[in-house]
Amino acid sequence: MTKRKEFSPSTEQQKIIGLRAGKHLVLAPPGTGKTELLAQRVDRALSRGIKPSEMICLTFTNRAANGMRERIEKKHPKSEIFIGNLHSYCSKFIHEAGLVSQNSALMDEEDANLLMQEAVYGSYSLNTTELLKLNTMIHQQQLGLPDELIVPPNWEWLLDSKILRNKDNQWRRNQQIDEMKRTAHVICKNYRGLKNESDLLDFDDLLTLTYHHLQTHSNLPNPIGFHWMQVDEVQDLNPLQWAIIDRLSRPDAHRVFFGDYEQSIFSFMGSKLEKLHEMERVCEIHNLQKNFRSPSYLLNLYVEYAEHHLSPKWKKPPLSNISADPSPGALMIIETHSDSEEEAKHVVQKLLPENLKVSPNDKISILVRTNNSADIFSRQLELAGIEHFKISGFDLFRRKMVKDLIAFLSCLIDNRDKLAWSRLFSIFGGLNTLQQSRLFVNGMLEAGLLPTDFTSSTSLPDSSIKQFLDVYSTSRIVVFDTETTGLNTATDDIIQIAAIEIVNGKLGETFEVYMNTDKSLAETEPIHQISKAFLKDNGISASAGLSRFIEFVGNSAVVAHNLDYDYNILLSNLSRHKQSQDICLNNKCFDTLDITKRCYPKLQSYKLEKLLVQFELEGANSHNALDDVKATANLIQFLIAEMNKTANRQRLFYRENAKELKRFGEQISPVWKKLHSNLTEPVSLPTVVNLLMKHLEPMSKTAAMDQKHLAKLIRHMEQFGNTKPLLPLLEASIPQYKRFKEVDLVIGDEKVLVATVHKAKGLEFDTVIIPECVNGIYPWWSSKMNEEVQEDSRLLYVAMTRAKKKLIITSHAQQTNQYGRTFQKELSGFVDCIKHRFEIQSI
Repeated sequence: MTKRKEFSPSTEQQKIIGLRAGKHLVLAPPGTGKTELLAQRVDRALSRGIKPSEMICLTFTNRAANGMRERIEKKHPKSEIFIGNLHSYCSKFIHEAGLVSQNSALMDEEDANLLMQEAVYGSYSLNTTELLKLNTMIHQQQLGLPDELIVPPNWEWLLDSKILRNKDNQWRRNQQIDEMKRTAHVICKNYRGLKNESDLLDFDDLLTLTYHHLQTHSNLPNPIGFHWMQVDEVQDLNPLQWAIIDRLSRPDAHRVFFGDYEQSIFSFMGSKLEKLHEMERVCEIHNLQKNFRSPSYLLNLYVEYAEHHLSPKWKKPPLSNISADPSPGALMIIETHSDSEEEAKHVVQKLLPENLKVSPNDKISILVRTNNSADIFSRQLELAGIEHFKISGFDLFRRKMVKDLIAFLSCLIDNRDKLAWSRLFSIFGGLNTLQQSRLFVNGMLEAGLLPTDFTSSTSLPDSSIKQFLDVYSTSRIVVFDTETTGLNTATDDIIQIAAIEIVNGKLGETFEVYMNTDKSLAETEPIHQISKAFLKDNGISASAGLSRFIEFVGNSAVVAHNLDYDYNILLSNLSRHKQSQDICLNNKCFDTLDITKRCYPKLQSYKLEKLLVQFELEGANSHNALDDVKATANLIQFLIAEMNKTANRQRLFYRENAKELKRFGEQISPVWKKLHSNLTEPVSLPTVVNLLMKHLEPMSKTAAMDQKHLAKLIRHMEQFGNTKPLLPLLEASIPQYKRFKEVDLVIGDEKVLVATVHKAKGLEFDTVIIPECVNGIYPWWSSKMNEEVQEDSRLLYVAMTRAKKKLIITSHAQQTNQYGRTFQKELSGFVDCIKHRFEIQSI
């Protein structure tokens, strides 16, 4: 009989929620309510009035970040607090700090691997994953990062294994190894050249550039830093990540770290427990004792295992919030006296169906050590006709089909996503390789053209630059800017409009009007310095002000810096005050932001204030509309000479590449027009995907096996519904999917899930089955050092602690390797200390 108590924060948990100052380390074993604590601490801080801009919440996974963000947004919608992993924050940081070109693009693991393959030359077979680590090490050494923050590559994995195995001629072997190392350094130099050529970044660049900037700017009068910091899963951080986190917070910041020694299983990514030991010396320690996930019969087993193998840092052992005795079959060890294949068949054909029959609503996971084992069990499940979700070894988001699909959707919301457009040119432009496509798109952008110039046309269109030059030299242009009550173009009011005319290339009259509003200026007054009192003395009605502006513009072309915002809020205000919208619907409109990007595609910032400094122009971007239009007019006059050069580059590029551009336009136009014209219509993502796949499949060479992977993505997309217009739907979802791993597609209603233990960390299931629990796997056959064996014992602990009701461990007696050699196996010695708690079956 199970007795479940209502959740009630313990004294220790209440203390953690209420922490306001100092440095704290919370040691949180599995199931102790940490996820809720993380969210409640953020809620409490925001409710106390701490500014979101002074807070940061760092998580280890996208899944954890999304879960916390959902909880926070229920009470604090549209809060600007950063919640995400460190790589996401560093990407945001280096762009906002102007450390990289605004035209730069972030490669995922697959893109980086493909680029490294391009850089490889010579006859040696070198490991690209380790080459990427070597490249990172070289880059970090060049920037002067301390040795203790640098994770070197594994040379044994990097170098050609055939040469390493050659023991006959030691002198020749050493000579070849030295030659391979020199070759590896040259390859990395080639890789960096390819990255720089295309303004590409890899994930390691995000951390490296962030740390270097924080370190070199540590003595500034106003140091960068957060006042309130919360970091989860700190046991999995590597030294460089720790160093960045330390520099992101101010010396007097309130910092709370959540971790668990017993769940540290990512040493292969550079994580080290030594740093956690260091934090113990400078932080107040808190131990979470009450477990809300595991019934007492499971928790007691975990505690006994941990005390025997893991030397836990608990002040007191965890206590279960669920007092229960195990039901028959809840704790089982099944030892099969045959090989691993027969073990897998028994799990899939007998054990799994029995559990599904007894508990049809329960969620079951099969957790294995390797991706190969996950594939074996998945194939057995397919043969048995059992529907399941497998977290693949080769991640779904690395597959060409999914990358092509996400690329197309990304291009609908970002006309300068060069990696995405490279994929589309490879598909629709007839270019043979991604390398050719990437170089083609690079050339296009450098010529001042955009792929969207050709998605609806097969000829060279009159680009915005050519049109602007024609109008500028022969007629009147009105440069305008607005100041508003907020950033919502649909509901906020314009309170100032300023404009200046340019007639036949010369500056003319200016226009300025202030307009009254009944909306609050509390959030925007510090920016534009326009107060209610000022408007009372100087403002007129919105209707009158808008009417005067329309009269000033007449039928002239209009231009603004970041036109989309000013255009849309002007259109909204005209509509609400029943004014003519001809200025937006009939007049030619130009954007100096777009023009500048076309003329100078590699600048680090395109903000008006930065451009004034970059080009040494007169003017100030003071967020007063009149100042801003004068500055924009000066920018326009400066850009004219470069616009003429850019127009020539555009014509030359088209002349040299007309065949490819024509083919691209013809192939992509039907589906592009259909989707682009419906960006404002409500539609579901699965509907869009199905439409796209009809066009992508014939050209993208989609493998039939990819359909089952696509089904996982579509299933997840169904959560977004079909009530939102396509554009905001894509803007909300595609940046998420570009960061996702396959595990992030797990919704929680999967009946059967197959995954490695590493990929399942953070998930929980009613029943956990751990097959292949034998020596040689737990611990791993090559684990010789004590630290390696300890991590293997922690890995099994993580696997077991995913269970909420049942834990089933199975083993086999024989294992045959790929060379046909058979090894005798026995149940892992890790289990000996808890074996007495299980029902034992031998088959």
